[in-house]
Amino acid sequence: MAIETYLQFDEAGNQVQACAKAGHPGDNWYKVPKDYAPVKRYRFVDGGMIEVTEEQQKEERRKKTIKECVHRIKRYRDDRIVSGGFPHAEHWWHSDVRSRSHHQRLQANANNIEDFPPWVDMEGNDVRLTREIAGGIDTAGTKHEIAIYAAARSHIAAMKLSDHPESYDFTGDIPKKFFDILKKAAAKNPSGPQPVKGWPAMYGK
Repeated sequence: MAIETYLQFDEAGNQVQACAKAGHPGDNWYKVPKDYAPVKRYRFVDGGMIEVTEEQQKEERRKKTIKECVHRIKRYRDDRIVSGGFPHAEHWWHSDVRSRSHHQRLQANANNIEDFPPWVDMEGNDVRLTREIAGGIDTAGTKHEIAIYAAARSHIAAMKLSDHPESYDFTGDIPKKFFDILKKAAAKNPSGPQPVKGWPAMYGK
């Protein structure tokens, strides 16, 4: 039996690999066309193979890179939303889902705040709740989340227009996490205590 060359395609019709053997290799393998060359790439469409040009391959690689970068930006965004905390009334507060639910109830009951025990901020301080703190804590968390979303959205749009999306730096103006600011403060004063009331640095004030 003569040795022939076959191409394998994935479910989307993209070429996966080639092999040369005597006999059919199995499912999703197809005999190469007459103009086949190892340097060429093909796509399986409507029961037949079509050649993918170098320009098309380049565009496909770019699309794949952009898709990966979008996921990377979104992971970065979501990490800051869920675990980064947010500044309010000169304290940093936890931003996980459970804490945000507590903040909604705090704000709704701000006029009866004396009924609540001290609240622990991200530095581990027991903070005596006031109407000022409770009355705006959920709103502050929401504004911070919106700022992160807006910055990430702008970065996604800019990255898609970049000539080199894989090296696009999206970290610049996305609001920082509490622990980013803590590390920065520790680096400035490594031998001293680190009581970070981070919200002024957060906004450059």
